[in-house]
Amino acid sequence: MSERGSSPIELALGALLILVPVAVMVLAFGPLLERRSFVRLAAREAARHYVVNDGSSPAPLVEAMAATYRIDGVRLGLCGADPVTVRDGWNGADACPPLEDVADLVAGGGVTATVEADVPLFTLPWEDTAVGGMTIGASHTEYVDLYRSFP
Repeated sequence: MSERGSSPIELALGALLILVPVAVMVLAFGPLLERRSFVRLAAREAARHYVVNDGSSPAPLVEAMAATYRIDGVRLGLCGADPVTVRDGWNGADACPPLEDVADLVAGGGVTATVEADVPLFTLPWEDTAVGGMTIGASHTEYVDLYRSFP
């Protein structure tokens, strides 16, 4: 039995079968953490914006945050509504009744915001083309202060 082999062939096969998949996983891990952090922050800020600003739409805030992170196609849902893509003129606050008109949203009530974003498996260097991926989402409930006075 001969134990002779070819080192260059074994090195090439080892690099292709082991190093390339590991590199893809490592490169995909960064955007996943970044998007997870973004959707948590955006959900928290959207719910807070809605409660603190007397029911005004948080869509411009979420859109500005997405532009800062360079994330396209961010979806926002308020008060249990299905998340819808944030765009110019969108008012997701239509799903939530005005704070001063509803018994559930007076002092002690809560508003839930849900934000979703797509996470690419990896991005090709030309034309920012994303390949593969999944959707990641987060929701946050902001409660109205018990001692708040409404206009």
